[in-house]
Formats: sequence, C-alpha cells, structure tokens
Amino acid sequence: MDTTLEAKDYSPAQAEQALVRALRGRKGQLTQADAVTASGLPTHLAEEALERMLKRYRSHLAVTEDGQLLYAFDPALERRDAVAFRERLLAFARLAARVGMWLFKALIAVTLVAYVVAFVVLILGALMAGGSRDDRRRDDRGLDVAWIWWLFWPSPGWGQSYDAWGRPYGAAPRPRRGRAGKKPFLQSVFDFVFGPAQPSPDRLVDEREVLAYLRAHDGRITATDLVALFGLP
Repeated sequence: MDTTLEAKDYSPAQAEQALVRALRGRKGQLTQADAVTASGLPTHLAEEALERMLKRYRSHLAVTEDGQLLYAFDPALERRDAVAFRERLLAFARLAARVGMWLFKALIAVTLVAYVVAFVVLILGALMAGGSRDDRRRDDRGLDVAWIWWLFWPSPGWGQSYDAWGRPYGAAPRPRRGRAGKKPFLQSVFDFVFGPAQPSPDRLVDEREVLAYLRAHDGRITATDLVALFGLP
C-alpha cells in the first residue's frame, strides 16, 4: 500500500464527513485535538468544520479540566433545522442503490440455484432414461451413480466408522459455530461470483497514524520513526 502524506484538498462536506466518522464511539464529545487526531484533517480544516457543525447540529461547548474547549454534539447528530430537499434526494438515491444492489444479488443467487437444480435434474433424467436396458447396462449405470454421488457428496474415508453426527469415533468434537458471524446466503453467493466487496479507500488513514504517534510521543517524530511506521525509503 502506498503511503500518501502529501497535502490533500477537502471540500467542507468531506471535512464534515471525516469529523462525523471521528465522533463515533465518543458519545458526540471531542476536543479540537481529538478531532484532528481522529480524523487526520489539518487543524484549520477541523476547526472550520467543527464551527459549521456547531451551527448545524444540536450541540454546545464545554471546557475540560485542562482548559480545552469540548465540542459536545447530540449523539444522534440531530439537525437544528429541517433537512434540505437536496439531502433528502441524496438519502433516497442511496436507499435506491442499496435496494437495487440487494435485488441484483438476489437475482444472481436465484439464477445460480436454478442452474444447479436444472443440472442435477438433467443428470438424473439421463441416468433414468436407460432403465429399460439390460442388466449389464444397469450395472454400469449404478457405477455412474456411485461416481456422481462421490463427486457431490465426498466421503471422508473408506472403512472408517462414524457416529450419529458424522464424526469418526475417537475424533475430537467439532467446535460449535455461532450464527453471529455467519454471512447471509445472498452475500455468500454474490461474493463467490464477483469476489468479496473491497472497502472504500480512506485517504486519511496515514495522517491519523502519524497524528496518533505524535500525540503518544509528546509531539516528536523523526525520519526513522516514519520509516518504521510506513516502510518509507
């Protein structure tokens, strides 16, 4: 991954989005130093964005024990004014895109399942079509069925005894899997066809890492530290 620490241009909307992400897990409260460290934005951009957000969302200012200004926003980021039509239109467009993507995934899953079912039906029909042949042909067909069964349902081994749960006797019990981390069926099929979704790149990840290092080391950093952090030449 390339390290990009050069100066970047950000629109006011992009700066506010970065601060909204920085507010997650902080109960809507942060200082200006927290905002810079958590978002990776330059100080002047973070300060300007915080001032705009104070006017837009329900919030107030407080002072910490160290004398720093504490920006306290409503955790739900409730607006002071009504939502603009443009923002409603953008929200509707995002919702329509999510629904369209879900329908597309469902169509892909249904198509694949239908193809598999049709393939199995064709194989079974071809095997059953020779039912009126002689015994030798039936024996050959039985061998074909055995091979197809082996392909679709491979056996872990021959001559091994298994218990009622399909485990070899003497084997360690399989760990139970919870459903919490189980991927939905449609998502599994879509990832199998197109590959897993790639997260959107974060342009400020390198800045946040450097700022966190600075904050942990009293604001001091050397070129050797940058080499150790990013592998730079």
